[in-house]
Amino acid sequence: MVKCNLLIIGVSFIIFNTLLLMLVFVMGFSKVACPSTNTKLNERIVGGRAVELDRFLYISGIIILGYASPVLQCGGAIVSANWVISASHCIVLLNESNVPLSKIYISSGNKEWQKGKFHKVLKMLQNQYYDHSTLTNDLALFKVKEPFNRGTEAPIKLAGPNYKYVVNSTATVIGWGFNESKIIQKSLFVVDVLIFSPEFCDQMWEEGAVTVDMFCAGTYTGGKDACQFDSGGPIVQHDILIGIVSWGGECGDKDRPGVYARISYFIPWLEEVEVTEHLRIGYHIQDDNV
Repeated sequence: MVKCNLLIIGVSFIIFNTLLLMLVFVMGFSKVACPSTNTKLNERIVGGRAVELDRFLYISGIIILGYASPVLQCGGAIVSANWVISASHCIVLLNESNVPLSKIYISSGNKEWQKGKFHKVLKMLQNQYYDHSTLTNDLALFKVKEPFNRGTEAPIKLAGPNYKYVVNSTATVIGWGFNESKIIQKSLFVVDVLIFSPEFCDQMWEEGAVTVDMFCAGTYTGGKDACQFDSGGPIVQHDILIGIVSWGGECGDKDRPGVYARISYFIPWLEEVEVTEHLRIGYHIQDDNV
C-alpha cells in the first residue's frame, strides 16, 4: 500500500544494499504527495501466515536489479503469458526514483521473491486516468520479455464487471511486504480480511476518499492488513483476482482499513488497451459471484 511514511521505510531497507540505491529512492519517495487524510501510501502483510506457492502461482514481485542485491518494490499478479497487473503508483515511484527500465524485473515462480525467476520488464502501462493525489484509477500493467512458465507461474482469473463484492465476505491478501516487526518477508505470506461496505469505508475514511473504483477491507478488531511493499499485490476470492493493494493508514489499524483498486471496475479499460488479446489468453472474466 501507499503510505506517507514510505520515505522512512524505503531508506531503512535500502541502506542494507548500496548507498547509491538509497539516494535514488530518497529522491523519488520524498516527492510522494499525501492526501488530506495524511495517511495514504503504505503496504505489507500484517497478522498473516506463511504459505507454500502451489495455490498462488500468479503471485509476482516487481523488483530492481543491478545493485548489490535485488530490491523489492511492489507486488503484482500474473494475468497472462506476458503480463502482470499491479498499481499505477508503483510506476510513479519507479519513475520519480529515476530507476531505468533496464533494471526493472518481475520475480515469480518461487515462494521466496529473491529466489524466483527474474523476467525482464519491456513495458509499463498506467491507467490514463490515474491521479497520484487521490490514488484513483490505481492500476497498471507490466509486460515481460519471456513468457511465464505455466507450471510454476500461472495466470489468475479476473473479477468481471458484474462481480459482487459481498459485504463481510472473506478475501485473501498475498505478498512479501512488512510484517509486524517492519521486516520485509523473504517467504510468501497471506492474510484473510473482510470486505467492508462503501458506507463503512466512508465512516473510517473521510467521505469520498474511497471512490467507485476502490473498496476497503480489513477486520473490525484490526491487526490484519497489507503493508509496505505489498502495494500492487493481489487480493483474491475463490482464486479470482478482485483487487490490487493500493493505499491505507497504519498497517493493521482497525480504524483505517486497507483500500484496494476494484478489478471489476477496470475490465472496460483492460478491453480497450493493446494487451486485450494477450489477457484473454491467460484468464476468463468471472461475471458472477461464487
